[in-house]
Order: sequence, then C-alpha cells, then structure tokens
Amino acid sequence: MNSKNLKEVFFLITIGVFFVGLLYILAPYLGVIFISIILVELFYPWYKYLKNKFNSEKIATLFAGLSVILTVVIPITIVLAIVVIQANSMLGQASEFWQSHDVIARYDGLLTDVNSVIAKVSSNPQDQITNQEIKNYITAFTENFLNAIIGSIETTVSKTLQLVTQLTLFIISIFTLFKNRDRLYQAIKDLSPLEDDIDSMFIRNFIQTAQSVIKGTFLIALAIGTVGGILFWILGIEAPVFWGLMMTVFSIVPIGSGIVWIPASIYLVVTGEVAKAVILFVSGIIMTNPMDTMLRGRLTKAESLPPLLLAFTILGGLQVFGILGFLYGPLIAVFFIALMQVYKKKYQ
Repeated sequence: MNSKNLKEVFFLITIGVFFVGLLYILAPYLGVIFISIILVELFYPWYKYLKNKFNSEKIATLFAGLSVILTVVIPITIVLAIVVIQANSMLGQASEFWQSHDVIARYDGLLTDVNSVIAKVSSNPQDQITNQEIKNYITAFTENFLNAIIGSIETTVSKTLQLVTQLTLFIISIFTLFKNRDRLYQAIKDLSPLEDDIDSMFIRNFIQTAQSVIKGTFLIALAIGTVGGILFWILGIEAPVFWGLMMTVFSIVPIGSGIVWIPASIYLVVTGEVAKAVILFVSGIIMTNPMDTMLRGRLTKAESLPPLLLAFTILGGLQVFGILGFLYGPLIAVFFIALMQVYKKKYQ
C-alpha cells in the first residue's frame, strides 16, 4: 500500500470515528430528530401552499410550525394528561367494583359446571374454582394493567427537565426543517458517493414509503381510537379517552382494537346493558373493517409495509430501543425497502 492509499484509509477511518462520535452525542435526541422530519414531511404540502399564497418563506414557516404544535403537540399532551387521570380513577375503583358487584354470582350455574369437570380429573378440593378467586384474579389483572399504563406515562413525564429540553428542541427542529428541508436533501446528495439520480430515487422512495406507513397505519389507528373513544363516551363507559388511546395502540399492531371493544361488549352484557353491548359490538365491527378499508384506500397511494412485518418491526424495535423503538423499528424497515426499490430500478 503506497503513501497515498494510506492517507485515504486514515482519512476515511477518521471520518468514521467522528461520525460514530457524533451519533453517540446525538443519540438522546435521535427520536426528536426523526419525529420532526416525519411531521415536516406530512405537513410539507401545507407549507408549500402557505408559501405560494403569502409569497413569504418566513410566514409559511411560522404558520406551518404552529399548525404542527396546535394539531399534534398540544392534543397529545392533553390526551396523555387525561389518560393518566382516568387510569388513576379506574385504578381506585377497580377493586371496589369487582368486590361489591357480584357479577360472577349471576353465572353460578356455569361455574358449577366447570367445577364438575375439574372434579372428574382431580379429587383435590383445592382445585375447585370459587367466586372469590375469580374476583381476586380479575381485580389483580385490572390493577396490574392500569399500573403498567400509568407507570410508563408518569416515568416519561417525571423527567421534567429532559422532557422540556426535548420539547424545545422538537419545536426548534420543526421550524428549522420546514425552511431548510430542500437544502438538507441537497446536502445528502452532495455528500453521497452515489449518482444524484440514485440519491433522488432513494430519498423519494423513502419519503413515499414512510408517509404510506404513517398514513396507512398510524393515522388510521388514530382515527379508529378517536371514533372508539367517542363511542365509549356516548355509551357512558367510564374513561373513554383512556380506552380510545388503547384502541389506537392496539390498532397499530395485528392485535387490533377488538381487544378493547369485545371485552367491553361482554362487560355490558354481564352488567345487563344488552342494547349498549349490541351497539358497541356492531360499531366495533364497522370500525375494524369497512372504516379501515375506506381510509386505507384514501390515505395510502404508495407501497407500505406488510402488516406482519410492521408488527415485527414495532415489537422488535420496542425490545431493542425501548419506547422509541415504536418509531425506529418501522423506519429501519422502510429504509431497507427503499434501498431495495432503488436497487431493483437501477441495477435489474
């Protein structure tokens, strides 16, 4: 290896070392950066409209940034605050409800039949299931579930200084990226060793696929959760905002919002509110099929992630990266798919 090659290798290694160092420094705020970029892409058509209408980059940036804050940041903050309040309220009432309402006693005949089957395979009286054991199990399960939800939200909120810092950087990033979006993509092209047409193709495919995932999964899940929460409120079911958020979360993965509204329908039947149970069950079926299909057809035009792959990337991302894996997992998959699309179009 001659002197020139050694210098090039040394230079490349130096770049690599400092790049890794830069990533290490930015690691606590990568989530803020990625979320900012995604939201800017979603709102960029609105920014372009404002820029053309007012013929001013500053005014367009101001109104587009405020739009993100008013439609995303503030609503999410309010929803999370209400969820914590409602979850705490349900936590206090869960034990009291199951212990004071002898719902299980209405189905003593079924419990007797179950115990008869158990008696045929086991002569131990302790294997028999009692009304109180079922109550204790349901109470413990409900309390553990609610505590897990409350704990995850309060852990995030409790880091006040870090939360304020990230929120401030997020708002600054939003306003900065609207104005400098095109410059950022041009800088990526300038630094990339690939041809400009390949870089443009990759950026375009990445943005289209990412937007398709966001619109076709997260926005549809949000719509289902919102409609479900309103339906719970109309039917008089306690903590509608909390359950709406749960439906949103479960709609993102193949588990589906049915894990919320089906048990709720059963609960209404058990407590004697059959009419409400029928309304909720029928509405749930409409939410998870016709509504999903209609919105997906309107919101998604580009290729998206297959539902099973999306579920694996979300769950795997949560295990590897923690709560931000909810975002990182699908983004890494989108990045890979965009690379494969470029390879297919350019080299095959």
